[in-house]
Amino acid sequence: MKKSRTLFKEIGASLLWVLVAIITTAVIGCGLIQAGTVQSRVFRLSTSEKKASELYDISYQKELHRQLKTLRSKAKYDEKNMLLIYNPYQLNVQSMYAYFETKQAAKVSYTIHVDDKKIKDFSQTLYNGTKEEYVKKHEYQLIGLVPGVENKITFHIEYKNKKVKDKVIRFIPDQLRGTEKQILKSKAGDSSQKLSDGLYAVLAENKFMYYYDNDGMIRSEFPVLSYRAANIVFSEGSMYYSISKNQIVEMNRLGRVTNVFSTGKYHLHHDYVFDGYGNLLILGTDPSADSMEDRILELNVKTGKVRQIVDLADIFPDYYKKYKDNKKPDGEYDWMHLNTIQWVGDDSIVVSARETSAIIKISNIYKKPKIEYMLSDESFWKKTKYKKLLYKKASDFRSQTGQHTVTFEEDDVLNDGKYYLHMFNNNIGKSYSRPDYDWNKYYDEITGHGTKGYRSYYYLYYVDETTRTYDLVNSYEVPYSGYVSSTQHYKGNHIVDSGQAFLFGEYDSTGKMIRQFELTKEGKYCYRVYKYDFDGFYFVSQ
Repeated sequence: MKKSRTLFKEIGASLLWVLVAIITTAVIGCGLIQAGTVQSRVFRLSTSEKKASELYDISYQKELHRQLKTLRSKAKYDEKNMLLIYNPYQLNVQSMYAYFETKQAAKVSYTIHVDDKKIKDFSQTLYNGTKEEYVKKHEYQLIGLVPGVENKITFHIEYKNKKVKDKVIRFIPDQLRGTEKQILKSKAGDSSQKLSDGLYAVLAENKFMYYYDNDGMIRSEFPVLSYRAANIVFSEGSMYYSISKNQIVEMNRLGRVTNVFSTGKYHLHHDYVFDGYGNLLILGTDPSADSMEDRILELNVKTGKVRQIVDLADIFPDYYKKYKDNKKPDGEYDWMHLNTIQWVGDDSIVVSARETSAIIKISNIYKKPKIEYMLSDESFWKKTKYKKLLYKKASDFRSQTGQHTVTFEEDDVLNDGKYYLHMFNNNIGKSYSRPDYDWNKYYDEITGHGTKGYRSYYYLYYVDETTRTYDLVNSYEVPYSGYVSSTQHYKGNHIVDSGQAFLFGEYDSTGKMIRQFELTKEGKYCYRVYKYDFDGFYFVSQ
């Protein structure tokens, strides 16, 4: 008991509390519900300033979790007396933990309101961690708090009998840690299509990863140690993202980091994806080798073990020997430059190689990797033995150049061996490893490094492995970006990030812009932007 009292004294010294009087009478559904006066305390587990590297330390995360569990065990929490902890795991200043139990099974949603006409209310239905819609035990992470001002947070508790109670608290979150804009500038496009539901995850170059809502309001901010968060992927209830060149974190739905994986001697670059066996496939570099961004790694998230499974030099031996020694201006040997990896099943992947403007399918990746095909302009490969691996164009169009985020998509109406690939076609004619190739001879209006005012495109290919052909079935112009950038198909719309332009937008399927957002110009570029509804993680989609 003495030890417990000491712990509570330490925690109590750092807690904030908010007294809220709520007298609400509402007619909801078939019942008249009346809520009385309640009190709520909002706890803090730590008020000390920590460096980002300390926040991601697993021992520190475990200590915070221990404190949380101690608080949870000290009382019985219900609708009138919830356990509320502000940003318990210290990684999102726009978050709050909530725990309570109800006698009747219920589902919970919430609304955040601030007295600022520029900021609209933020409402979500919370995911309870089970397959059941209504539960008696409630444990959630609320995100989306507005930093530095009073937030009115309303919990909407709907019981299985359809009766509803509201619980209101008021709380002032901390300011953001970064210097990003809280509200992005935006402009409407010509499309009458509505924006899709969800949050834009902005993967930038300024030591943070952010979520923005459809109004351009920031709803979450996560620190990154170095390099960038290159992607967000999900598996078995956890979210994974990179925080440096050799670290990937596993985070649960409550915001706790449960693992920090190291890629060991390798550096990760650009992308990672889950295979069909629960392992992460990672694009990487061996710093001890004489080339870069030409390896594929496997990370077993159960054991933390990392191994190299593909070295592009082994499957492109002649090309590697001929062109690997052509250096970039910074002295690096970058002969292939992989920037996207997609799992396509049957131990096969599709990768995007920027330096060769090629999309490559590789099979049998775990035993004896083999090139199945390439999508690229024939002129680039005509003096090599790899020309025979190229698929033929089914119509007259210009192949992609310098492309990023090539994404594999199947369609239920298509037979096996037929599918789509979409991408951000940067439309840049630059390859330091191929000074012998004359871009202007084969491409009109091709752009060079850093050129402004030129065109980039969204591209959609239809690939038919049975006929060994590919066809451009949809394309439209997007803001130019010579490097980086991304496209995403999401709920019938397209999310497009033009990284060097610091612009991202949502388009309808015909290529008409619905709305475009302008990011703060911090760092070299905004690497990627993807949209998520976080269904089955934070929220339940409606």
